[in-house]
Amino acid sequence: MKKTITLTAAALLASSLLLAGCSDDSDSDSDAAASPSMSASAAETTAAPTEVEVISQTNLTVDAAQGTFDLLGLTTNIVDEDGKGVVIGDDGAKWLVVSQDPETGTVPVGSAVTLVVRKAS
Repeated sequence: MKKTITLTAAALLASSLLLAGCSDDSDSDSDAAASPSMSASAAETTAAPTEVEVISQTNLTVDAAQGTFDLLGLTTNIVDEDGKGVVIGDDGAKWLVVSQDPETGTVPVGSAVTLVVRKAS
């Protein structure tokens, strides 16, 4: 029994020493110094883009095209093949994009993309 108590005490002492060796003895000043650089790099990686790449949405439904451009931060103007404005309403899945302007390229966020559409048959 004495041997078991001695081994248990030794194990507890060893565990305590190991845990003490794992503690962080650095002062809070060094942590504060590291924090601004971490915050700066985090801010750089999460900053909103000022320009986005336009992706061709030709042959897709108006719903799909508008969804893509909304996610990119772009607005859409919808016209028919004669250049007249079209009100799509809830029927966006029934209209196909036949062309767009710009077709591809990089544009500032908030720019408008004109979608030329026709009713799907």
